[in-house]
Amino acid sequence: MNTMFQNGEIDSILSDFPKFELSYETMTHKKVFDYNVILAIPDGQKCFAWFTTYKEDNVCFIMDTDNRNQITNVRIGLTGFKNKLAFGSIFYGTTFNVNGANCFCIEDLYYYKGVSYSNKTFISRLETLKSILKTELSQKSITQDYIIFGLPLMNSDLISLLKTIDTLPYKIKNLKYRWYETKKIMSSEYYKPSSRVREFNGVREFNGVREFNGVRESVGVRESVGVRESNVRESNVVRKEYVKQLSYAIFHITPDIQSDIYNLFVTKDGITEFYDYAFIPDYETSVLMNQLFRNIKENANLDTLEESDDEDEFENNNPEKYVYLDKSYKMNCQFNFKFKKWMPTSLANAKDSVVLHSKLPVIKNV
Repeated sequence: MNTMFQNGEIDSILSDFPKFELSYETMTHKKVFDYNVILAIPDGQKCFAWFTTYKEDNVCFIMDTDNRNQITNVRIGLTGFKNKLAFGSIFYGTTFNVNGANCFCIEDLYYYKGVSYSNKTFISRLETLKSILKTELSQKSITQDYIIFGLPLMNSDLISLLKTIDTLPYKIKNLKYRWYETKKIMSSEYYKPSSRVREFNGVREFNGVREFNGVRESVGVRESVGVRESNVRESNVVRKEYVKQLSYAIFHITPDIQSDIYNLFVTKDGITEFYDYAFIPDYETSVLMNQLFRNIKENANLDTLEESDDEDEFENNNPEKYVYLDKSYKMNCQFNFKFKKWMPTSLANAKDSVVLHSKLPVIKNV
């Protein structure tokens, strides 16, 4: 069982805890550019893991922190590790529970075997952490009290990361944007993209279930095979022109709470149905979509980039305050062959028809 300490013992332990400055983290609701990787941070207790020597024993202290990063509690965590790690190694991260297993998600490294890593780049810290997990920390849980250490789910592509998050057996609290060659950190709250009800023409969709005319059916029950590329019998010239025409389409688009996440809808079996998430590859596309769907003052006036939020904005914690969730537009989109995604380019005419679902499978297979 994890050893708990009294206040006097905690004070004695903390007197030996190294003093260092935590990496500065900026919370944002705005678009983040040019990052190298995004970390999905679990919902749980923030803490330090300190590998050191206590009363002649090599131990791992788990030190809970509050929202000001002040240590509020200390206990000994059970885990298997190489003795040299106790020369003085400090991780920062989140403890959480998955199916009865105690887990520690390592978000940062501050000391390794007595050497400070506070001024090292993130890529240097990440490479060291991977080596530690591979050779110096056990990944086995001998009893239910043991702690399993690991790195957070990471991806350089936001949409791919969000899709993977949707399959996790634990909750995600934040997304952290990191740059390999600096210590810079941007963070935003995570909101599940598929958790909202989508509605068009009386058809409602929530978490993959469609409801219309009082009848429910699971999306995919009436899925057709679609148009297969092998069915296109034209010559290469005709086929290239055919593919070129298919690389432009009109979608219904709605926003999500998460920045730069937009839902694409198509027409299928006479109704409007969710198809995919839009591809937002650059600053210009992001600004275009923000102007249509979000209350981002920087889009209208670049001078406001250096201004801080006023008091009302700061105190309003409603995540929907920056997005118009009730808005939808028909938009012209272009297919990106490299990423197999549709990118919005401009508003379509209100009288134009939304693309049919049956027209889309061909283009993804090109």
